[in-house]
Amino acid sequence: MKKCFLSVFLFLGLIPLNAQISNSIYKVQGLSTNVDIDISFYPNGVYLMEYWETSVDDLPGCAILSYGHYQELDNVVNLFDYLHDFTMVFDKKEGNSLIARNSFRFIMNKSASCFIAGYTTPIKTWKTPKTSADSIRKEIEEWEQSFSKQKKQDVREGEYYGSILDKNDYVVSILNDSTFKVKMYGKLLIEGTWSLRKNVILLYDPLLKATFYLLIDGDSLIGKSLPGQYNDIVLKMNTVPSLQKQKRKRLSFFRSVGLKKS
Repeated sequence: MKKCFLSVFLFLGLIPLNAQISNSIYKVQGLSTNVDIDISFYPNGVYLMEYWETSVDDLPGCAILSYGHYQELDNVVNLFDYLHDFTMVFDKKEGNSLIARNSFRFIMNKSASCFIAGYTTPIKTWKTPKTSADSIRKEIEEWEQSFSKQKKQDVREGEYYGSILDKNDYVVSILNDSTFKVKMYGKLLIEGTWSLRKNVILLYDPLLKATFYLLIDGDSLIGKSLPGQYNDIVLKMNTVPSLQKQKRKRLSFFRSVGLKKS
């Protein structure tokens, strides 16, 4: 299992946006036993949403779902994502809890409870990724320009697999009805409609009101701005038949030779 691969630089000396959820960690409730979603609120206004998955060998792996800055207004906490350029909204409830009103699909309407409040020694420095929403858009434009004189590639509908924490734990489904789904460890992150622009697939999630990008590279897709990944992720179509398809294939063979399926 890979270690957590992204970190954020927390600048000291900035004025906190609020004094209530600052220096606290909230944990999303109602998830499966081997999954934790932690949201850390730092006193400089930075937040970090982490996905923790415990494998069968009990070694935790971590992926950063979102990071950026947060703002507390009355009974609402807004989380402004730095890289993917969208806003998540959490409502504050009694008992020092938050409810996900607008967020990733699998944590929608779930509550997050404070389980650590008031760091005595806040984390001071983490590495900062060089990628930003603006730099991603620039890369997309350069990719489109490089294919401007070539024939537009068609999109192959199906499921594309990539790896973040474990092999093939990240799945992008491009469906023939112009819809898509993105899942990590089977958890639905985003969904919506897709469209093709030259050699770039645009994934629009109406809930987050955000666009994510896939670059077409032959038979593979390259994720440039997908939740849970901050480097290019190569996605390949699954060519291994499912167990159900293999069973149907064996049954068809047995029938063709006049044998009964054991």
